[in-house]
Amino acid sequence: GPLRGWELLLAITQATIGDADTLDPALSYDTASNEVIMNIYETLVFYDGEATDKFVPMLAESWPTSDDGTVWTFQIRSGVKFHNGAALTASDVAYSFARGLLQGGPASPQWLLTAPFLGVGISDITEIVGDGSAAGDRELLLAMDPAELQRVCELVTSKIVGDPAAGTVTMSLAQSWAPLIPTLAAMGWGAIQSKAWVMAGGGWDGDCATWQNFYDPGYEALNAMPLGSSAMGTGPYKFERWIPEEEIVLVANEDYWRTEPAWEGGPTGAPKIKTIIIKNVTEFSTRYSMLQAGDADTITTGSSADWPLMDTLTCQV
Repeated sequence: GPLRGWELLLAITQATIGDADTLDPALSYDTASNEVIMNIYETLVFYDGEATDKFVPMLAESWPTSDDGTVWTFQIRSGVKFHNGAALTASDVAYSFARGLLQGGPASPQWLLTAPFLGVGISDITEIVGDGSAAGDRELLLAMDPAELQRVCELVTSKIVGDPAAGTVTMSLAQSWAPLIPTLAAMGWGAIQSKAWVMAGGGWDGDCATWQNFYDPGYEALNAMPLGSSAMGTGPYKFERWIPEEEIVLVANEDYWRTEPAWEGGPTGAPKIKTIIIKNVTEFSTRYSMLQAGDADTITTGSSADWPLMDTLTCQV
């Protein structure tokens, strides 16, 4: 059929307000971060087009569950590669979720996963360590009994078990949890990372004797490491650069694995738009001038009072 206007573009520039907090999916909880993360990383399952109650396979091909809804087995898609060429494995998937739970922190989105895996009412990993008083306090956590810390880590890793030979990840929940699939599909907290890449970039080394050293790092410390200041996933776009408070640039993954649409009319193969530039521009007048001059393809308006100005513009493709 005829090409839509955006399909004629090789690059698209968005002028918006607000910078990303971090590019680590385990800590990101804001829109600016997740609009980047969800183009670089992928989840096990995803929403079926515009439907909010239907789901399609992404990095998992199927996910049968036990009759009581407490054990889920995800069959991990074979042949998927990370942007650095390494193969996606069940170990990467299991590690991604375990690391997120153990990194935790009161400002993170991990409460969405602690409840299904650890129990209703638990919002941070520290709540099951000792007397539960170490939330957001790494120094207090480090002073706790090493055997107790080991126990907690082993509990988490027993809940999310990867079997590389079978290509499966088994998730054992504390209780049945109806919103598990939409939670996994929703945002960065369900994103799958390369275990080797995260470890090399400053993340948890996978040892249950050390997880407390990586607890609640905070944005500043995390973004001082490659783990927080860059990204490397399996998605349709690859990380190019992030200049804080200025711009984030993504480029097309020409080797993107998807050959069949996930939903009717969904995209396949390498993205048609080859470069995405997200510019952080504080003043609406500057963003509007960029749009007028063709230096931006889309902009964020400041308020509804700015909308009449937009109505005076015409679209040319």
